[in-house]
Amino acid sequence: MNLNDVLRGHPEVFFVDSLAPLEEARLMGDRRGRFHYQESADYLAEADFSTHDFYYNHYNPLAPFCFFKDYLIVDFPRFTAETLIKYGVLDSIKLARAKLDAALAALDYKTFFALLDTRLALLMYIKYFQAIPSEQRSSIFWRLYARCDWRLNTFPAEFIESLKQKRLPLKAAPGGLTVYHGSIHSLHSVHEAFSWTLDVNTAIYYATRLQKKGRVFKTRIPLDQVQAFIPWKKEYEIVVFPGAVKDVEEITFHSASYYIKKMKSEGVWSLYRDYAARIKHEIFYRPTGIHGLAHTRNVLLMVLLLGRLTNSDLNDLKILAETALYHDIGRSNDNFDPEHGKASYEKAEELNLFQVPDQEKSLVRFLIETHCMDDQQGMRLLGQWPDIDRERALHLFKVFKDADGLDRVRIMDLDARQLRLPESWELLLMTRQLLDFPDLV
Repeated sequence: MNLNDVLRGHPEVFFVDSLAPLEEARLMGDRRGRFHYQESADYLAEADFSTHDFYYNHYNPLAPFCFFKDYLIVDFPRFTAETLIKYGVLDSIKLARAKLDAALAALDYKTFFALLDTRLALLMYIKYFQAIPSEQRSSIFWRLYARCDWRLNTFPAEFIESLKQKRLPLKAAPGGLTVYHGSIHSLHSVHEAFSWTLDVNTAIYYATRLQKKGRVFKTRIPLDQVQAFIPWKKEYEIVVFPGAVKDVEEITFHSASYYIKKMKSEGVWSLYRDYAARIKHEIFYRPTGIHGLAHTRNVLLMVLLLGRLTNSDLNDLKILAETALYHDIGRSNDNFDPEHGKASYEKAEELNLFQVPDQEKSLVRFLIETHCMDDQQGMRLLGQWPDIDRERALHLFKVFKDADGLDRVRIMDLDARQLRLPESWELLLMTRQLLDFPDLV
């Protein structure tokens, strides 16, 4: 295969061809004080640099000048001696060059391509393809694929097939891998999609990033049809050739506005407002942190809605709301801390914050203290917990854990496969919308 065919029409070729040598750029004049050619050329000559390695890039208006040589690009905003000195441009070039040279000298191609500017990644991959150890060619390409946001259909099928991952760290059911795709396009167009994901929440993100509600699709893909599995960036991407998927179904998710209307019509919205008014910033370790006011409000909203979707009665909704208000106030950090539930309950008791009947205190305590434990540990404690209805407690435990978990979307750590209740899946789109459009509530 002639690897140069891979470059035909690719955006990276267009980028390199679009760079104008400074000799040509001089014809444009001073460019409002941004282009002092002669003084800059003199400064470069004193530092043993040549103006032939500097270019003008009119596609980058914020930093239209750059150093470009071999496998290195460094951008900067003005071609003046003052700018070159102030921004330490030459030192940046030397440092970046030294790192790339060291990686090449050590034949460390993984590091070399990790350091490389994405605009040159494909050009350099083709250039060094024969030098890259054959067992590394596939992994390096797919890391670049994820990093550079390339599109599969810009490459010849033969080239991609030659880089197909032979050993996938995946286990598929007899029907294949269950995968998802988020899009604003039609069902017909989705059959031509080459990027799928194992994580439905990632699909929802791509469905909603350009508008409040896109479309989410689901299918199964045979393992032998998968070209690559890319777990980096927590997107769990599955790459297939367009047309490799057959039976695609659309998953219906209701929007945040739908559920808010539902809460209002059923009287749950007023309950949310009443409890939200009791959230006080002074009782939190970091009120504006990831476990502070916003998190508490989101969990309160989700727990009331999820409780209603699972047919919890008014008393249970109040227990869930009370738990949401104070489940994280005992935190003294934002790290993994399986003991902060106990500290939160003790703090709420000390401050006399609870507004629940005495006979319900034991249940609230169980929910707060176990919300930060794994399910198995929580179940063991449930078997020993005094004075509570265990069936009721188990249901509320699942509801609260899922409501708390849904808000992990804010830290890009929501794994929908860990949700316990089918009703929780219904709220995945709403969770994403509340993150992107907080004014909805």
